[in-house]
Amino acid sequence: MSSCVLELALAFPPHAPKESLLPLALALALALESRRGRQLHLPHASRLLLALRFRVVERGVILTLLVFVVTVNRRQGVEGHGFCGQCGSATQLAEAGYSRRCSSEACKAQHFPRTDPVVIMLAVRRDARTGADMVLLGRQPQFMPGMFSALAGFMEPGESIEEAVRREIFEEAGIACGSVRYLASQPWPFPSSLMIGCVAEALDAKITVDPAELDDAKWFSRDEIALMLQNSTNLEATPRMPPPLSLAHQIARLWLAGA
Repeated sequence: MSSCVLELALAFPPHAPKESLLPLALALALALESRRGRQLHLPHASRLLLALRFRVVERGVILTLLVFVVTVNRRQGVEGHGFCGQCGSATQLAEAGYSRRCSSEACKAQHFPRTDPVVIMLAVRRDARTGADMVLLGRQPQFMPGMFSALAGFMEPGESIEEAVRREIFEEAGIACGSVRYLASQPWPFPSSLMIGCVAEALDAKITVDPAELDDAKWFSRDEIALMLQNSTNLEATPRMPPPLSLAHQIARLWLAGA
């Protein structure tokens, strides 16, 4: 499903009116459920469209939001909140998928989708010899050939965002980091995450890859990052970054712009 969303988002021109994505997003959601032999129930479709109209900030977000609603209800309706945790009655879709409600008139408890926070970050440093700005990127075993991305990982209970950023970078690449600053965030429906984009100041340059997490990790210059962003939709280019729909792409672009 993720490849379908990516292909659809990339096919739309950047200058396309945001409103034109509304029927496309609904059609995508319906198509996804139809392929699974299920009907997508949208009892408050007008509310959903209104929410989408005001929450869109770029062409990828509307698709992400629709797929988030569909996948969360599919997974949590069947595997999670199919039954009320308070009285055991079956739950029903409510508010166009934003919640589920207990069907018992005596209970009527509301259940909301689970959202897991994930940090995604660039470790940056100034090269001691050349003075050039460098960025750490890695590639996971499941990545397509040639693609490098920002390191990322789920936050652990009791962690701050800054602690999670430092821990993930050290665990995956052996790089200790100091200050951490927030750049941007993105809802991501695979599985049901809130991606929190950050930049961390690396305290050393020696990379020690954890093979259980990464296939490779490298330092890239500003010029290399700019070219990798430019080539992000060219599947033949090596190396390249993920396409514009991804937060990794967006935080790299923000960093290049001086954020």
